[in-house]
Amino acid sequence: MRVSGWRGRYVLFQPDVLFRVFNYINRDCMKMKYFTLLFFCSLFVGCSDETSTSFVNNQNQQARDTIDNEDDNSWVLIFADEFNIDGAVDSKKWNYTPRGDVAHAYYYKPNDTSVVWCEDGMLNLKFMKDETDPRGYKSGSIRTDGGKFDFTYGKVEVKAKFSSGDGSWPAIWMMPASSKYGGWPASGEIDIMEHIKDLDVAVQTVHTTGTEQKTYPFGHSGSKFKRGEWNIWGIEWNDKKIDFMVNGEVCATYYNKGLGAVQWPFDIPFFLILNVAGGKGMAGPINEKHLPFTMQVDYVRVYQWK
Repeated sequence: MRVSGWRGRYVLFQPDVLFRVFNYINRDCMKMKYFTLLFFCSLFVGCSDETSTSFVNNQNQQARDTIDNEDDNSWVLIFADEFNIDGAVDSKKWNYTPRGDVAHAYYYKPNDTSVVWCEDGMLNLKFMKDETDPRGYKSGSIRTDGGKFDFTYGKVEVKAKFSSGDGSWPAIWMMPASSKYGGWPASGEIDIMEHIKDLDVAVQTVHTTGTEQKTYPFGHSGSKFKRGEWNIWGIEWNDKKIDFMVNGEVCATYYNKGLGAVQWPFDIPFFLILNVAGGKGMAGPINEKHLPFTMQVDYVRVYQWK
């Protein structure tokens, strides 16, 4: 996800799914040449030393803790929503994301309980056709910005499940509470989960000035998950690294290489965003046979180390 105008993204998955992503995302000739170059470079990543890249793929490694010798009793819960209400979301915790012209926000419909609502202990987000809307569709997004909740360093866990289909784009992500280092991507972005179309992996990644300008090695990890089932998406974030997790397993790690904000703008407060987008950007055209697109969230929990 991104808040500023969408210019396209290059998603570096494992080789077994790379060509599927290549076929899904539209790009002009120059972008195709660049993406092809990335593919051949990626074939050699596994042979390189860890110090050569900021982002390491750990999909096949055993789950591990981010802080040496830590245990669950060392985490303190600082934010939670179990969605144990019916109707609108808790306004003390969440704001509705306004509609915009950027890809992910193009169809958002704030304050509409047909696309954002709580029921039976779950948050429901929906992307659906709307013949009364000039844009033809509407979708839901909520976030903890505007002083509701933001934090620096900690552990995030979001239990969610979502549908898939041509044009779908559910996401769980984080944006900076201020533009301390400048507008996007200078102040960073953390994508806990993004899923497009019907891929069997989800994207977990970061965006910085260095990743977007290719000044420093960027990392996008295609993380496997249980399709159509509940999964726990998360990060463990401290001043040294960000671990990206699915169901307790560390799938990828982004390291602070001590290069300053161009590579590590992640020393400032960030807020949470939950949404189902679609039909624009990396999601591609909508196949209305696959509508509605949905995401259900059982809980959101954020912890900090004692």
